[in-house]
Parts: sequence; structure tokens; C-alpha cells
Amino acid sequence: MRDCYLGIDPGMNGGWGILDGRGEVVACGPWLAWKDILPHRDLIKSAAIERIQVRQDTTRQHAFRLATLVENFGVWQGLCLAWEIPQVKIVHPRTWQSHFHLEIGGHLGQAMTKSQMVQAKKRLVLGMARRLWPQAPLSRQKDDGIAAGLLLAEYLKQTWRRI
Repeated sequence: MRDCYLGIDPGMNGGWGILDGRGEVVACGPWLAWKDILPHRDLIKSAAIERIQVRQDTTRQHAFRLATLVENFGVWQGLCLAWEIPQVKIVHPRTWQSHFHLEIGGHLGQAMTKSQMVQAKKRLVLGMARRLWPQAPLSRQKDDGIAAGLLLAEYLKQTWRRI
């Protein structure tokens, strides 16, 4: 095994995935299992971290979630730097999701609340990852962060020379 790609969803229920050059899953896990990356870090030539979305909201609960999200994003950037990953890219969610045609549009998208839209998008991400990697540990609904990490790694594998 040579070059590997690391995809990271830094969300509160985020996850990560490592793919080899053939697109096979090397390892994946939830945010808190980041130490499982260590045995593979010398093989990782490129990492993609999903850009965090900051929306203005005045609720205290939202402020706490936002602070945690910003912390997670910074922790992942720091880990990639400490692990000396040669290329780290910050990828907007729309960029990688549109690459895989994971949009919810038309009348269906317009009829949904923001919360419904987020949940529908998570189901799309999880469904695609389950189809691409049926052996990956994605059996639970809350594995959408791991699924996003794997798809980010696949996005990077397919596009890294053009980034």
C-alpha cells in the first residue's frame, strides 16, 4: 500500500476515513477515534477537511455548537500539521457534495425546513458511502460523519492533482 487519502468531517458528530489509491477503505472512524489514524499517517499524502459553515444565530445553544465546531476544525488542522501531511485542503461542503451529485433541489428542497434539509443530506451521504463501501462500518444513522469522511477522501483521490 502506498499513497493514501484522509477525509475529515470536523462536525460534532463528524468522522474520518482513509482510502488507498484504489479507493479501498484503509481505516475509518468517528471523531473521537482519531488515534486510529496514527498507524497510517506516514502513508497519507493528502488530507481534505470539510470547511465549517458559520451561520448567524443568536441562541445560546447555537453559540455553544459553533464554538465546538470551530475547536474541532482547529484540532484537525493541528493534527494534520503535527503529522506532517504534505497536502491539506479545506473543502467547502457544496464542492465535494456536488462532485458526487448529492444535491436536494427543485420543489422537494424548497418544501423542506432547514433541519429537514440537513437530515436529508445526511441520508444521501450515508447512502452513497454504503453503496461505495458496503463493508465499511456505516450501519447506524449516526455514522453519517464517517460516511462524509470517506467521501471527502474519495473526492480528494479523484481530484487531488487538480486542486
